[in-house]
Amino acid sequence: MKRTNGAVFFLLFFAVSLFAESEGERLFKSNNPAAAIPLFERELASGTLSSAAYNYLGLSYYQTGQYDKSVAVFEKGLSVPGTDKKVLAYNAGNSAFAAGNYAKADECYSLALAASPDFTKALLNRANARLNQMRLQDALGDYETYIVRVPGDPQRTEIERVIALLRAELARKEEEARAAAALEQARKAEEARMRAEQERIAADKARREAEAKAAEEARKKKLLEDVANSLRATNTENMSGGAEDTLGYESEPELD
Repeated sequence: MKRTNGAVFFLLFFAVSLFAESEGERLFKSNNPAAAIPLFERELASGTLSSAAYNYLGLSYYQTGQYDKSVAVFEKGLSVPGTDKKVLAYNAGNSAFAAGNYAKADECYSLALAASPDFTKALLNRANARLNQMRLQDALGDYETYIVRVPGDPQRTEIERVIALLRAELARKEEEARAAAALEQARKAEEARMRAEQERIAADKARREAEAKAAEEARKKKLLEDVANSLRATNTENMSGGAEDTLGYESEPELD
């Protein structure tokens, strides 16, 4: 009987030890995160931090405005067996959002949704993170999905107003893109026309220069031919076939 009581006592002691709050957890739950942080940090350094305490430490950092440390602890907890991946990823997203790192928040909310696709809070917060990144189409998709899944949300009217604004903005951007494309097409057409005109002018100039050069060459050639013909005519006139210019042989030749 004593043996049985000893076994029961051991099980009870083990259960109490397993579920007993650490001093850091007690301080955190007493709304004293600043005092809880060093205790959690010591547990983290010694490797004795419980799976739940990763969330408490991250929240303590968050509540004291240490958002980057908060994100780092939540992400560290994601790799620890037995931790609540959905909650850690969601809280990491909230810390990143508070720090203004909307891309990181988007990533963390997506991890939370991967762990739990029906986690609508993460869906709404991801929509907000995407809106802050000006990822308007993605934000619109998340908002539209959210109000379908949570039709009774108290913020529904405000969310629907945001959806209407996003649709109008996307329509405006689409119209701007069409107008810009038309202007670009017109600009390219005008550039092509100008190039063609410049090429025509250059070709016309080259043709006229070639014609002028050919005409000049022809003029020079004709001038040379005329000069040559004139010289031949003069030489012919200076030649004689009579005897008056020929030395006679009547006298005896004399040798000096």
